[in-house]
Amino acid sequence: MKLVIGLLLMTSVASAHLVEGVHAGKTAAGAACQIEVKATTYEGIKHPLNERIQVVVEGHGFAIHHPAVIDVPKNTVAYDHDFFQGWVGTPTGGLFVKLEPDFTVSPHGVKNFSMTMHDYKNPALSSTVVCTIE
Repeated sequence: MKLVIGLLLMTSVASAHLVEGVHAGKTAAGAACQIEVKATTYEGIKHPLNERIQVVVEGHGFAIHHPAVIDVPKNTVAYDHDFFQGWVGTPTGGLFVKLEPDFTVSPHGVKNFSMTMHDYKNPALSSTVVCTIE
């Protein structure tokens, strides 16, 4: 019972609660960039490991999540609270997005994000865009 109560208390304050909507910024080269936060859902119970945030970057949809941090010898299953990540496969490789929340505001905004495109058929087309939100 104590475990259930502790878990409920932890999960009620541990979720990111990102502000939904378009978060716009600039790349280091000064180009405009943006990410749209669509919705936050949970796979199962409300817990950061189950949290999924639907985002759109350059027309590509992603379900991003906290990366799991698993230590089998210590019997721990945790998560890295500092960022979200997600990926999708493509016919020529994959797309990856990483989002860093802005914890200075509540609900949290977006501090920055990056999107990496990998093209194994033509590596010269592979690229990463890093966007700092203004």
